[in-house]
Amino acid sequence: MDRQQQRPPVRRPQTRPPVRPSSTKKQKQQKPVKRDWTLLILEAFGRIGGLIAASFRNLRRGRYFRLTILIVIVLGVIGGGTIFISLASRPNAVLVAVNGENLGIARWDRGIIDPEYLTGHTITRLESQFGTTITLADEVDVRATRARRSAETITFDAMVTTLADMLEFYVYGAIITVNGRQEAKLGSAEQAEGLLSNIIEQFIEYDGQRYSFVENVIVNTANIHKNDVMTANYAETLLTTHRPVQEIYIVRQGDNLYNIARRFGMSLSQLLAANPNVNPDGRGLRENDPLVVTPTVPAISVRTYERVTVEQALPPPTEHRPNPAMPTGQQRIIQEGRAGQALFTMDIISINGVEVERVTISQQNTNEPLPQIIEVGSG
Repeated sequence: MDRQQQRPPVRRPQTRPPVRPSSTKKQKQQKPVKRDWTLLILEAFGRIGGLIAASFRNLRRGRYFRLTILIVIVLGVIGGGTIFISLASRPNAVLVAVNGENLGIARWDRGIIDPEYLTGHTITRLESQFGTTITLADEVDVRATRARRSAETITFDAMVTTLADMLEFYVYGAIITVNGRQEAKLGSAEQAEGLLSNIIEQFIEYDGQRYSFVENVIVNTANIHKNDVMTANYAETLLTTHRPVQEIYIVRQGDNLYNIARRFGMSLSQLLAANPNVNPDGRGLRENDPLVVTPTVPAISVRTYERVTVEQALPPPTEHRPNPAMPTGQQRIIQEGRAGQALFTMDIISINGVEVERVTISQQNTNEPLPQIIEVGSG
């Protein structure tokens, strides 16, 4: 037999059949693989670089490579020059003119140049100073410009101050009119009302006291030139300072020259000088005669009313009874009179703190007076 026939047969390993998972066991879920974003970004850049390099190699193999490089260089030079010229000629200041006359150049240090910002900032400063709106009377022209280093310029804030000082403008303020005459001009209606309240408070003695102005006082809003606007302190001094005025006084019963002069704050010689036709001793002065008086009074006077209740004596009335048994012209008292008492409710009227009149509102007698009876002969 041959050797090949004597060899035993080779046994091949048999493969095991796959083991199927049991239906009762749950298959394990595979966890998602975390992606590293850093590696992804680097990989993307690498691919982009490869594409650029491949494009550059393809371009170099082409016929117009040198021409393309030249065009790129020329475009770069042109673009760089344009940027340089733009930066060199960019405005860095504003040229200010008022009514066509150049006022100066202000360097701009507030980012992008806005010519209207300078005028608006000046108006805002003036409105804050006066507490109200203003209206410019001048024409302001602000233009952007390029100022060299050697150019004479001022700062932005200095230009605002210069404009605020030299501009002509009108303030929307208030005018205090007294008896139809403009007496004071203030920056706002609030200042005018506050000024009148300060004048009134000087003569108010308690809360709730009634008051009024002697004159016709009106506050009107109007546009006022900046040179005519007064401060509140100056306007109050102007309205409360005494000044001489000329008036006509009608003589009442019981008046005399001395009392009239004293009532109006005048001396007797001043009263006689204003009335040269009056006899110095007062003879010939009759009721309802007109007299010229020149009191010194403020532009605004405050009239106050104080209501009081006072007890006063009532004088006994006199009663005359004719008596035929007595000779004509003979009199005799047959009953002495006795004064009574009464409660008077009255308003004490004062002007600028000085009492000028008492007005009786009501009267309540608490003790009736006893009349005095006089017999008069009529026989």
